[in-house]
Amino acid sequence: MNKTRHPLIEMLTDSIRDPRGFAPRLVRLDLSQQALWLAVVLMSVLSSILVVGVPIMFGVQPVMPGTDVPISPIAFSGIQIGAMLLAAFAISKIGGLFRGQGGFDGALRVVVWMQLVMVVFSVVQFITLIVLSPLLWIVNLGSLLAIAWVATGLIAGLHGFRSLPLVFAGIIGSFFAIGFVLSIIAAILFGPRV
Repeated sequence: MNKTRHPLIEMLTDSIRDPRGFAPRLVRLDLSQQALWLAVVLMSVLSSILVVGVPIMFGVQPVMPGTDVPISPIAFSGIQIGAMLLAAFAISKIGGLFRGQGGFDGALRVVVWMQLVMVVFSVVQFITLIVLSPLLWIVNLGSLLAIAWVATGLIAGLHGFRSLPLVFAGIIGSFFAIGFVLSIIAAILFGPRV
């Protein structure tokens, strides 16, 4: 007897199999602004549970990168929302510089969906760690490659770009450029005072 798959599972499968072809479908999805922003918050909460909440359950207190300052699930969730908005802004603006067709709304949908994909792979990694830890490095590598594939395809599909290698190179270049700018801002705001 054939059972119909849940629409969300079908969409996840389609986005992994053909992310560039899935992107226009994601952008055209009938979704109100309220539902989109709710999805942003939901993804930040799920990420916070996985990255901060789960380690705390096992007695490990996550800290801010490069510091010994503990981070709470609520603080991480807020940071995650900011990161998603920054990513959506960068995807829309940098893509626009290269005559991409996607706006901020479409870019935010892509970022939220990529976050969902990352949450799914994080759950798979967590289950592997518990059940079959010797294979964790294979699952981690596969997850990294799959997430890179999905991100590249979704951004290419959003903007109407044809060359996946160029889009991937653009993602890497933008990541380092944004990281460099943010590190300068952090140094100015939080660096030592003379």
